[in-house]
Amino acid sequence: MSSSGRDVGEFVLTQAIWREKDFEGMGWHDTTLWAIGAIPDAFEFIVDLDYIVSWVCPVPPEKKIHFWVAPATMVFQSVSDVVVDIKSRQGTIEVNSLRREDPVLTPNGKYVKHTYIFECQEGTISLAATGFEMSIRRTPAFGTQQRLNFDQRGGISFDRIRAPPVGHQVPSLDWCATEIQAIPGR
Repeated sequence: MSSSGRDVGEFVLTQAIWREKDFEGMGWHDTTLWAIGAIPDAFEFIVDLDYIVSWVCPVPPEKKIHFWVAPATMVFQSVSDVVVDIKSRQGTIEVNSLRREDPVLTPNGKYVKHTYIFECQEGTISLAATGFEMSIRRTPAFGTQQRLNFDQRGGISFDRIRAPPVGHQVPSLDWCATEIQAIPGR
């Protein structure tokens, strides 16, 4: 049962790890960033975020959109030129979009490096990287909020994959025939 009292059935997590090749099919609109960090020796920039796995249309007479949200760790590789320009009154960071721009070959000619820009309500975070890996750390939770609370997500974490295996059954959307496929910024 969802918080609205509806039977949400079962939902299958079809992908627990996303990579650079998946970028075009992903969306970060309304994603909450909980923490950022760097591992200088590995040239990695790490983001702890609540990823909206799915937006779910309301079924009349309901009017609220529901969401499947999971804590995730996003690790950018071969990172340089990190710029964080954020001003937040409460310390929260909400993403409008994540853009990938300016592809250039690395000096050795083996990789393509892009500039990634998190456009947030509170400012921007930009960096250059050869790619990323984002792993879902917990089973997605269903609700009307676009983010999890601190306890639901297991606190702040930069842990990598801790999700159930692909195909693991989690509550689903039998009561809702349609998922939102094209929301501006998704």
